[in-house]
Amino acid sequence: MYITRLTPNDNKWEKPSSRYGKCQRNSLFECSPNNYGHEEWLNRNDGILTKDGWRYGFVQAFKAKDKIGKPYEVVFYTIRSEPVAGIFIVAYCKNMIGISINEAQVVYNYFMEPLGAELATIQLMRNELINVGARVETFDDCRRIPRNILNVKFKTEDLIMLPKPILISKEEMPENVRNGHFRFKLHNLLSRDFFMRCFR
Repeated sequence: MYITRLTPNDNKWEKPSSRYGKCQRNSLFECSPNNYGHEEWLNRNDGILTKDGWRYGFVQAFKAKDKIGKPYEVVFYTIRSEPVAGIFIVAYCKNMIGISINEAQVVYNYFMEPLGAELATIQLMRNELINVGARVETFDDCRRIPRNILNVKFKTEDLIMLPKPILISKEEMPENVRNGHFRFKLHNLLSRDFFMRCFR
């Protein structure tokens, strides 16, 4: 079991919210001027990011190529700057798999097709960024390499989003995570006790 960080979101990670609550460290992608993270669609469960029974999304920690094709059990947290600053446990996925460059291209092409009379998924995502004042030019740049916006897949039933995020202190984080928890990587949860406390 692993733990990693998601960008903050006020819409249950179903669609982008806004710059509100985002980290103020300019070195991070989510900060101004971008004001969004590609993880903000991770919990999109209306079918528009689904293909062949899989839901697709993006998790920064899965950008590494050694995560491709392997199933991971992952706990997710976020760090907010407002209205209450702190670390929040937000979700758990029983089986998340990193996808290859080729698969990312295939699903990207699929999501570029219009949904009947509706907009194509990628265009809808772009419009949602415009609606919250995010920097859509950055999204357009990332689309040149589809794996920059779609790099994981999982089954809908395997993702559990907590109804209300759980605020925890840095000291409550697993000891091996505390000093490096600002980095977007998969940290090994050496004990399941932490998971059991958050998701019991």
